[in-house]
Amino acid sequence: MPLFAAVASFYGQSSHALAPRLMLLDEAFAGIDDTARAHCMGLIREFDLDFVITSEREWACYAELPGVAICQLQRREGIDAVFVSRWTWDGGERKLEADPNRRFAPG
Repeated sequence: MPLFAAVASFYGQSSHALAPRLMLLDEAFAGIDDTARAHCMGLIREFDLDFVITSEREWACYAELPGVAICQLQRREGIDAVFVSRWTWDGGERKLEADPNRRFAPG
């Protein structure tokens, strides 16, 4: 909680009201139970922060968040490539996004 409050306070001093209020978190919720994780997500929303989380198990699919864009990276041993599957969370359901070009207009 102090981290979220400090980040929100820092961004609150900015003169760019519409700029992203970005917070990068690497395995931030490791060792924290699901109830506490949901509470932390609620704090992120309450402080109006934007976030990027890297995690082996965290999908950020909690009712406390009205929407999340998710990119899951998958790799296989012996293959020099990474597959990216795109998902969305709408506050109630996680959905696989079948069209990877959905966010970008065709070239």
